[in-house]
Amino acid sequence: MLRYLSRSGFLPSYAFPTDTATFERADTRESIAHDAVRSLKDYAPGQLVYVRGQKYLVDQIDYRRGGLLTAEGTATLLERNVCRRCEAVNPGSVEFCEVCSSDDLEVVPTAPMRAMRGKPRESITADEERRARTGFEVSAHLGAGEPREAVTFSYPRLRLSWERGARLVMLNRGRRDRRTGHAEPFLVCDTCGTWFERLPEAVSSGPGKKKADKHAELCPAGNVKRTAFRVEREVDVLHLLPDMDGLEVDLQELQPFLASIREALELGTRVILEADEGEVQGFDWPRPVPEPGGQERLAVLYEDVPGGAGYLRQLGERLPEVATAVLEVVEGCSCERACYRCLMTYANQEEHEILERHLAVRFLRGLAAAPPARGVTVPRLSDGLLSGRPRSPIEAALLRACIEAGLPRAEAQHAFADYDADGREHVRTIPDFAWPEQRVAVYCDGWEFHSSPEQRAADAERRGWLERQGWQVLAFWGREIVNQPEVCVARIADALRGS
Repeated sequence: MLRYLSRSGFLPSYAFPTDTATFERADTRESIAHDAVRSLKDYAPGQLVYVRGQKYLVDQIDYRRGGLLTAEGTATLLERNVCRRCEAVNPGSVEFCEVCSSDDLEVVPTAPMRAMRGKPRESITADEERRARTGFEVSAHLGAGEPREAVTFSYPRLRLSWERGARLVMLNRGRRDRRTGHAEPFLVCDTCGTWFERLPEAVSSGPGKKKADKHAELCPAGNVKRTAFRVEREVDVLHLLPDMDGLEVDLQELQPFLASIREALELGTRVILEADEGEVQGFDWPRPVPEPGGQERLAVLYEDVPGGAGYLRQLGERLPEVATAVLEVVEGCSCERACYRCLMTYANQEEHEILERHLAVRFLRGLAAAPPARGVTVPRLSDGLLSGRPRSPIEAALLRACIEAGLPRAEAQHAFADYDADGREHVRTIPDFAWPEQRVAVYCDGWEFHSSPEQRAADAERRGWLERQGWQVLAFWGREIVNQPEVCVARIADALRGS
């Protein structure tokens, strides 16, 4: 019910713990609930949990309580495809990233962070103590899919894009190896949920061997698999897209700059908008752009509040006021680079070494003097479609231009079939957009995939076939869509009118 009310626009739902994970004490069967995102670290396998003065070692996923058991008695460990280009998290069934269309996907088996169990421990071994001092690789990602609402705000040298109902995916890939710095995936049984520090077949002696032998006896059908833990939720996000050239930010400063402006604006939500610490958080994202193979690094803020509290929408509307207040704090601080009086918090410890208040000051000065911006609603891509969805940034850019021009709805990825000599049906071509009633098809060609002579010849052959079926075919290069979208839309409009 709370999720429904949130999606219907009734706020806030953040006053209620709607997204939690539980930890059950194996000796008493008592359980405690915790925010799911924080549980990614606090209740991860191998962690020590303290309850009423007693130590517990988290060593099992409770598939039954988590609702993860299948009819066959094994767990539902779903794969997610993480794009190596734009870091978006896609369903495991896709072959191309649904955000940037890249085929460079990393398959990550995942288990949802829902229900964990732990056994009491009287003492801690040296290995456990050493492991507890090693951090996890926890990362934030944007999931594929369209938000329910989007609004843009334009300020001097900064564009903001607020989205309601964006999908946030948090992944814990495991503890970082102290020597390599890489994450070591969690090893869990897909039948009983038992966690192993090492693969059972790789252990030949000691307590690990006893645990492996006992598991083989009690759970003979179980398979130990590598997995990551995930939490997925709908959140409000604010994309910060600064004009790096106009702000004179060079490549060496990019990461410190983005981290510093994120923390400055998070501070502003606490000072002016009265958000609690931790309710607004952020990360950097390599956002794909319509140019072939292109991307731009930007900062993303999100509300760590199920249902949203409205802080980020207000931030977009009241940015000059927020910038003025934060500028007074950050510019007036006496520290050399950053401290807990300005940009540092307990939550951003991993970025303390790169925070630089002078970079934030440079950014804030121009905004403090700017007038408030009025938000402009961004058309939803689904408003321009009868079916399907765009598969790349240039397709999305062209579709938005068509919606703004009032063109009829199109079908995206409309497949055309043909028959071979044996009479078997096969797909001959798939235009990016098609208007079947007017018999108009449009292709959006990115230079990266369509520039070779071989690909151009193949494109010409398929599109010639479609023209012979009585269709009018239009093709636009990505640079045409980016630089002159109105010209592309005018040509489509003429074709739809039969001009």
